[in-house]
Amino acid sequence: MVDVVLINPPVEGFGNSLGGSIPLGIACLGESVLSSGFSVKCFDLCASLMGLNEVVAEISRENPLIVGISALTASLPKVYVLIKLLQQAGVNRIVVGGAHITCDPDSVAHLGVDYGFLGEGDETFKEFVCALAEGKELGSGNGILSIGDKTRKQVERQFVPPEKIPTPARHLFNQYKYEFTTTNISRGCPFSCIYCSMSCTNFRVRLLEDVISELKEIHSSKIRILDFIDDVFTQNRDYVETLCHQLKREKIEFKWACTTRVDLIDEKLLRLMKSAGLRHISFGVETGSEELRVNVGKNISNDQIERTFKLCRELNISCRAYGMLGHPGETIKDMEETIRFLKSLKADDFVVRITDIVPETKIYKIALKEGLITEEVWVDYMKGKSPYPTYIPQGVNLKEMVKLLNKMNNNKGK
Repeated sequence: MVDVVLINPPVEGFGNSLGGSIPLGIACLGESVLSSGFSVKCFDLCASLMGLNEVVAEISRENPLIVGISALTASLPKVYVLIKLLQQAGVNRIVVGGAHITCDPDSVAHLGVDYGFLGEGDETFKEFVCALAEGKELGSGNGILSIGDKTRKQVERQFVPPEKIPTPARHLFNQYKYEFTTTNISRGCPFSCIYCSMSCTNFRVRLLEDVISELKEIHSSKIRILDFIDDVFTQNRDYVETLCHQLKREKIEFKWACTTRVDLIDEKLLRLMKSAGLRHISFGVETGSEELRVNVGKNISNDQIERTFKLCRELNISCRAYGMLGHPGETIKDMEETIRFLKSLKADDFVVRITDIVPETKIYKIALKEGLITEEVWVDYMKGKSPYPTYIPQGVNLKEMVKLLNKMNNNKGK
């Protein structure tokens, strides 16, 4: 028997192709629960060849005190099916958390479970497990949403202070083979992009000694490829400079990647990061139209973008540009300009996709107002009644956008 089972479910339509690295969220939850003396077993179904029925049978044999499932919006259909299968197998103490639950608390009831966790669950989930072990029941509050509680709408998203952010328990995933590992130096994002669920969330950097300790641990495991998955890696410049100097001083050698904004980087910082192991950097360009970029909350000029990509090429740092088709007020001509602009940057890679609608973002509210979606959109998607919602600007149709994307992909690199 194991006390706690944590599950990273597969994403609809992707099979196990997303299993490139451990899921940091449940790895941190695992460490938090382990520190309180409970046994933990993790299932990463993005990296596993096990089918859902096989996973459910194994969990049922473990007879855990509690099963925690992390839900992204894109994984909702799989989460829904998984919960039903677990319940049919007699596994009833199931809770959910993750990005989608935080943004759409109503989904907890539709998923058919009694509790959801809003925000960062490192502390609240541990408290919940301790209470269960003592035979107590917890109501709503402190990041825990209890179905049936009339005050559940008042539950606030939780943010863990830097000194309490746990180091991921990577050993809980030793049964899986990963291509690389991920970590972060921060949580949250201070910017206000209309399509992002992390918009204007509490930005904090982790304690530097905790990060260095974690990196030494990863280094000792012989892993040499690392991806910092912070939303904006260079938001705290002084912190990044100190980190780079310490990596060099202590000879903690990785080939690493990160994502940031072109207005938060310059030649001096790029040179330092490269000397500390940076090999690849990604930037969100979003659109080739400066006006549209400002409208979606990213006040960055084309000149800034062009200068930064040129600098990366000169310094021989591999770079990627992210673009999106589907912004309010966008036309097919704007979309063609986006693709032309992305190609002009001569990045090593560029990734363009149609804008996903994420719950409680500004673009979600715009889509509701425009009648593109209804408030039942997530329930319908969860239950397989509709596809994942994307933002289609007025005057444009999805077929035109898909045709443009296909043309771009067929000519990539030309």
